[in-house]
Amino acid sequence: FASGDASTASLTWTTAMMADRPDILAKVREEQLKFRTADQCMTYENLGDMTYTKAVVKELLRYRPPAPMVPNLAHADIQLSDDFIVPKGSVVIPSMWTPSHQGFTNPFEFDPDRMMPERQEDRIHGKNFMVFGCGPHRCVGYEYAINHISCFLAVMSLR
Repeated sequence: FASGDASTASLTWTTAMMADRPDILAKVREEQLKFRTADQCMTYENLGDMTYTKAVVKELLRYRPPAPMVPNLAHADIQLSDDFIVPKGSVVIPSMWTPSHQGFTNPFEFDPDRMMPERQEDRIHGKNFMVFGCGPHRCVGYEYAINHISCFLAVMSLR
């Protein structure tokens, strides 16, 4: 369920954001035309060439997380602060929205350049880029999702 719902939400946000930002869609199109034409099929090798397209996808996921809240069950008491303990058995629903907007430069601005190799804000603020979790708990579908949305955006840009 989670992957299907998150994919649908991500593709919807991709379409909506590109409608609002034709300047960014034009840059994606320009990148695509460097290595393929509209009548050529996308290849796996193309994915490695899609630096800007992937930056747009990562920024879309940061700017509009497809799953803004992820419920978890506390399997033990969790000390959150000196004066607050989450009791075992509680449902905790952390926000993915909040960390996705902390630490980033102008966090409420849609700026794909922040995800480019020159700035690497997705790495600098990696623990705040929580769309797929982080560390050993990062979603196994991370690369699949980035590639899936990147292919969708790439094809859409040439239509």
